[in-house]
Amino acid sequence: MSLHQEVLDQVRAVAAVTTRLGDAFAQATGLNRTDATALAMVMDAGAAGDDIGPSQLARQLRVTTAATTTLVDRLVAAGHLERVPDPSDRRRLVLRITTSALSEGREFFGSVNTALLTATSGFTADELDVVARYLGVVRATIEQHQPET
Repeated sequence: MSLHQEVLDQVRAVAAVTTRLGDAFAQATGLNRTDATALAMVMDAGAAGDDIGPSQLARQLRVTTAATTTLVDRLVAAGHLERVPDPSDRRRLVLRITTSALSEGREFFGSVNTALLTATSGFTADELDVVARYLGVVRATIEQHQPET
């Protein structure tokens, strides 16, 4: 097996174990997989300094806007999300993850994140830069090959 194939196999294995971890989080918090994925998408957008509205979330989840409205209503009622006016267009609403949902996520994923930081602490900055660049290319390539819906 080539080194390239070995690395791709590891990427697939990481994706599979990450999916199982996300499913465990959803189960532990009483969410379904799509709701948990939506929370992660809203959190990631916020962490990147971006706002995400319901229609953008629908496109990313690849579900209808009607289904997204129901999903968002459910997450707002559960205290995980809030709808707030868009700072650049007050007619539009954007979604924000609540501090309680962030705390719940930190509680669940905190030990895994700490373990990952410990496990990778022996890598040099140059090695981590290569890994980050590689994973960025993998992510961008996979995103480019998503089927249109």
